[in-house]
Amino acid sequence: MNNTWAKFLKACGGTIVEADGIHWLKVNKGLLACYFPHQIPVITEANARHAIHRDKTAWFARWQSNYGELEESKWWCVVREGIWDIESIPDKKERWAIRQGRKRLVTRRMIPQEVLEMAPEVANKAQSRYKGTNIRMYTSESFATRLAAGEQVPGMLEYFGVFDKNKLVGWAEIHVVDNACSMCTIKYDPDYLKQYSSYCLIDSLLDEFLNKRKMAYINDGERSIYHETNFQPFLIKSFGFKQKYSRLNVTYRIPLGIAVRSFYPFRKIISKSKTIIGPRANAVSALLEQEAIVRSCREKT
Repeated sequence: MNNTWAKFLKACGGTIVEADGIHWLKVNKGLLACYFPHQIPVITEANARHAIHRDKTAWFARWQSNYGELEESKWWCVVREGIWDIESIPDKKERWAIRQGRKRLVTRRMIPQEVLEMAPEVANKAQSRYKGTNIRMYTSESFATRLAAGEQVPGMLEYFGVFDKNKLVGWAEIHVVDNACSMCTIKYDPDYLKQYSSYCLIDSLLDEFLNKRKMAYINDGERSIYHETNFQPFLIKSFGFKQKYSRLNVTYRIPLGIAVRSFYPFRKIISKSKTIIGPRANAVSALLEQEAIVRSCREKT
């Protein structure tokens, strides 16, 4: 397998489907093209149908195209390119917060033993801020699996931690591919957010990967469909990240395609009722929102 990111995710326990030489990561019942944004190959609807046929249980395949070629779209990745300089941030309060983070805390690369011993506690404290029964709990074993996968694919996986003296108060899991990197997971101890731990960590990551290593970009991933988060707007306002637009493409297994087209006219009603009906309505609403984005992208071409 020459797709190092797919190889790493498979070693972590992910399901990778290969069809026509294209790799897909299975997430729930969907197949997502398993590439960094600048690496996505040309994918056709026939390729996507082959992948769905190969997996048997996947309901749809999703990929983006024309990355960075569109002036505007309802689909995007949030990325930071170029040299990182605090003076490039126009908001004085944001510059002050970054400097406070630099003064109060320290960020550095973590060694495996620190990850195993310290990262789970921080992650589970971060999870305690959220309500619900489907909250993932982190264990040393889960980190051990990822560290072992990193050994199988050298140069792919790095952990950076933000420390108050010797206490870990936040961390980031970074994936490095082809002179670019992605912030896969970031967790903060909520008790230290007022110490500007989020500012300190992002500031250090940008300095490390953009200034020191001269990477092409650092990526925070695609637009979220299932729920809105404050993190990407925070990156844009405080650190100069930008929305880099592309087309969203989706191919459905035939029964789901029929259902999506049937329910699409009622998507706003379903969206309003999802808090009443529960998780199933939330999943349906997300599928219909995804379809709305796909249709919008088609209108622009």
